[in-house]
Amino acid sequence: MTNETEKEFFDAFGIKAKLDGSDFNKSIQANYPEITNRILLELIEIIIKFDFGIRIDYDADGYGIASENYSGHFKENLKDSVLDYLITNKTEFCHQVRALFGEKEEK
Repeated sequence: MTNETEKEFFDAFGIKAKLDGSDFNKSIQANYPEITNRILLELIEIIIKFDFGIRIDYDADGYGIASENYSGHFKENLKDSVLDYLITNKTEFCHQVRALFGEKEEK
């Protein structure tokens, strides 16, 4: 199931909906690749390896306080937050994200 954040993510990275020979409609959610849990973890790994993201600072009582290095805000779930972060910083992550979905480099 592809939601609006996922559609925006695919558009931002130039990941095309797949044609299956039938009546193709870009708005049909089934035509986009599925973002599985494995892919979500790989997207998170891409962010972490880039050393970008959210840093946790611990105050005197030991509780963590999130310090955001993130121009957006948290969405309702982890997947949408990760996708929104990648969209916001697409120039840094474009080639890795496209490779994850089997897309060739844009020219």
